[in-house]
Amino acid sequence: MYYYVRKRKCKRQERTSLSKNIKKNYFQRIVKLLLPYKKHIIIMSLLMVLITFGNIFIPIFQQNIIDDGLLGNNVGFLITLVVSIIVISLITNLSTLIQSYLRIDLNAVFLKDKQKEIFNHAIKLKIEYIKNDGLIQIIKNAEYSLNNISQVTGNQISDTLIQIFKFIGVFIGLCIINWKLTLFLLLSIPVRWFITNILSKYVEKYQMDTIMTQKVIHGWEDDIYHSATEIKLWNLYDKKNTEYDDLLEKRNTAVKKMGKFTILSSLLGDSVGTIFFNVLYIIGGFFIWGGTLSIGGMLAFISYANYLMEPIGFISELKMVLSEVGPSLDTYDQFLNYEEEQTNKQEQEKMKCVNIDKPSFKFDNVSFSFKDRLIFGSINMDFIPGDRIALIGENGSGKSTLINLLLRLYELQGGNIILNNNTILDYELFSYRNMFSVIMQNPYLFNGTIMDNLSMFGSNKLEDTLLNCELLDFINKLPDKFNTNIGNNASHISGGEKQKIALIRALAADSKVLILDEPTSAYDKKSEKDFIEIIKKCNKDIVIMITHQPELLRATNKIIEIKDEKIKIYTGYRNYLVEKENIVEKN
Repeated sequence: MYYYVRKRKCKRQERTSLSKNIKKNYFQRIVKLLLPYKKHIIIMSLLMVLITFGNIFIPIFQQNIIDDGLLGNNVGFLITLVVSIIVISLITNLSTLIQSYLRIDLNAVFLKDKQKEIFNHAIKLKIEYIKNDGLIQIIKNAEYSLNNISQVTGNQISDTLIQIFKFIGVFIGLCIINWKLTLFLLLSIPVRWFITNILSKYVEKYQMDTIMTQKVIHGWEDDIYHSATEIKLWNLYDKKNTEYDDLLEKRNTAVKKMGKFTILSSLLGDSVGTIFFNVLYIIGGFFIWGGTLSIGGMLAFISYANYLMEPIGFISELKMVLSEVGPSLDTYDQFLNYEEEQTNKQEQEKMKCVNIDKPSFKFDNVSFSFKDRLIFGSINMDFIPGDRIALIGENGSGKSTLINLLLRLYELQGGNIILNNNTILDYELFSYRNMFSVIMQNPYLFNGTIMDNLSMFGSNKLEDTLLNCELLDFINKLPDKFNTNIGNNASHISGGEKQKIALIRALAADSKVLILDEPTSAYDKKSEKDFIEIIKKCNKDIVIMITHQPELLRATNKIIEIKDEKIKIYTGYRNYLVEKENIVEKN
């Protein structure tokens, strides 16, 4: 329950922000959403027009069957009319069938396109969005909104459109039989619309509550997925079950309220329709007695009045559907408005890094703050070909932040980073990142074989010297050698083995700069020595390591210490030790 209370204020603020910042012209936005599928829409509309024309003639023929066929004892005319109605019905049913098949295809294509849009947009988002909410939560929130939006290509909207076109055809046919009775039936539309309009506001409100609560649930689930081990170790089963129950109850309360108002709208609408339909008999009776309506006309009108009433009900239900789709459109648009790292247009306008042979980086008065906390200010330093650099400093000093700025995962707040006389922002992002091979402190390996991960599924060219290096000796002890499947998140191998595979993968990549974050934290002493030998022979132009291991520091020619928002540069491990010893002596 604590988790929900903690999120409730944010939820209210987010809902207020949505209502203020996003225009709720849902109809225009739905039309825009469907424009890429105009071919489907046009064909479906033509079929609906065919259905409309069919429904114009059926009630008129039905009247003539009774008045001129049955009561007029005209067998030939009767048979002609019956056959005509059968043919028209078969054509309209076939049109409906084709339209339904097209609707199924449209819905499938629409969902596929939007799911790809969600993934492509989410994976390119600026890192702050992912750090704040988590990629899984962002995608699940967008997909939840999409599931509601997909109603516009689903059964209900399609059926409603068919009924509207059927309504037009029947309306014209019934007007020909008796326009006064038709006008009377149409009076039920504003009554039903008034009822639906009032109740749809409640549906919209509770739909927004459902969406916001579901967002909280997605965030809670994301936290659970990443803390399963801690839950076991701290025995938090009951507490987490209670939290989940509270969250689901909150969501279900909103869902139930939304469902109750939807049902109430439908029942009240049906009641209005029943009243108007039955009053038809009284009004129709007066028309028959006055000689302005035949018995056949009355029977045909009564038979097809339901066809006129059903679309009215469907139109009212369409309002309720839009009340559910509307808030989801708002949250989906909010997701699409999240900024990506770089747009396609920006990519085309910037320089590529493929022709850079020897990269040199210059930090020019670089500063960075995180939530009003200064990490470092006015940093000046150079990374040049041949550098083997160690970044050191206390936890939270800014080592990882500096790397993230270099990798353009974070945006520069002050100063510039220059690559070969141009700011790094002048280069196309993805070709820029191709210059780097990065091993994080806890590297991620994909679910697949060891060879899949070493070669990055065929992207890396693996030389025999790398495959036969001593760091990979453990592979020879595995039953399937390089074809061993490492499982989800490399669960079938140890942490040290995972780091070794990640290192060889990085070395095999066609990159200029190698970045390592605590690369030997899970190594034994022998493996650490093997690692140092590999780094000494590494053909990368620049190697940057976040480490405090003395043996690794000895393998560098430059040590950069981040402390008290500043940096201090030592030219090699010996100078670093000399200065540290002098500091100790002075103290």
